[in-house]
Amino acid sequence: MRKVAVFVLAIGLMGMAYADLQNVTVGGELRMRGRWWDDWNDTGLKYVEQLTALHVNADFTDNVSAFIQFHSYNRWGEDFRSNYLTGLDSRPTDDVAIHQAYINVEELFGAPLRLRVGRQELTFAKAWLLGSQTSPTMWYSYDALRLTYKEGKFTLDGWMSKLADNSPNEEDGDVDYYGLYATYNACDWFNVSPYWVYIRDGRTPGVSHLHTPALRVWGAGSGFDYNVELAYQFGESEQASAIFKHDLDYNAFAGDVELGYTFDANCKPRVFVGGAYFGGEDNPNSSSTNPAARPGWSGGAYFGGEDNPNTDDDLSFNRLFSGQWYSSILDIRDGASAMTNFWQVRGGLTANATKAISTGLSLAYFGIVDAIDNADDGIGTMSHVWVRYQYSADLWLRIGWEHLFKEDGLTDGNWIFHNGLSRPTLNDRDADYLYFDTQVKF
Repeated sequence: MRKVAVFVLAIGLMGMAYADLQNVTVGGELRMRGRWWDDWNDTGLKYVEQLTALHVNADFTDNVSAFIQFHSYNRWGEDFRSNYLTGLDSRPTDDVAIHQAYINVEELFGAPLRLRVGRQELTFAKAWLLGSQTSPTMWYSYDALRLTYKEGKFTLDGWMSKLADNSPNEEDGDVDYYGLYATYNACDWFNVSPYWVYIRDGRTPGVSHLHTPALRVWGAGSGFDYNVELAYQFGESEQASAIFKHDLDYNAFAGDVELGYTFDANCKPRVFVGGAYFGGEDNPNSSSTNPAARPGWSGGAYFGGEDNPNTDDDLSFNRLFSGQWYSSILDIRDGASAMTNFWQVRGGLTANATKAISTGLSLAYFGIVDAIDNADDGIGTMSHVWVRYQYSADLWLRIGWEHLFKEDGLTDGNWIFHNGLSRPTLNDRDADYLYFDTQVKF
């Protein structure tokens, strides 16, 4: 509560100091989620997490505005003076962060051009690759300059962002993020968005280059809706090469497709089918730490071995900043949106039981694109059921449950986590995930 009071006080002072500004608005949100995993760790994992966000938006002129947003993330109990016997206070004091702080300039140079500069979210479409949310209660932002051109049915976004500034020398040691995202809204049935993103990683020992050209096509009409998104990655990975001590490049495809149909009924039932594909390594052992499993290395070395000039492997598809989660158990449990080297087929149903209550059920099967030698290529079948209650325009509550019918592909230790650079250490159990969350906006 002390942090919330500080937020409110700060916003109040800002409002008093700039009372002559136009259209000053204050808002925020509270989001809480209880999470419980019963999975391969045997001990399980359970906690309640909370996001507190407050923001101020102010117009300086008709075309100039500023936006500031504070975020605070915490898990219930971590801020309490837990050693109540001795009175020792070890609570964190720096968990309030400026999530966004940017300036907007509209009609730049008298053209339909908007400039946004400062810390900001960069989320596009369904956030398949380009998002700002790592979990249902955690967001991240970018220090960036963004230009948006919009004329009629056409929109073009371009941005440059500094992901890391590790050196006083220009570019050396830095991680930079560039992108172009175009959209043409032709009609309800057909909309198209080609885009390209580029990441330059200049950290030692070498410079990595990751290019991702992609295309999204979507539309809806006569009850049907569809969404198709495809991407290809290429480039050099000097950072991963330094770890695994042989040449590693990016050369992988990815895609996601979904087709839905909404029936003309009071409860608005929607059925959908879809699938996803994220390319794996051309050599499924290229990330292996086991010398016996990686005879292509000179000496089978890891973290310090010799380079093998005869080895040139491609990494699995890097999901960049994806905010689309295919499974809370697989995609969020051990690293947000980091699972790759997999394919998926899915289907399900959503419906409105009443005006306030909605529900959904889905089934999905996951398989491995490139399994290690003699390993099973099945991940398992995922079921997910949820119910959502819209209490008011500002408040909703939801409860959901996932169950993974696990197959041997996970137990065999295939490289599917953390963008294909890590493998799980699992037992032979199925997995469950139960959650309850709520959100209020004001």
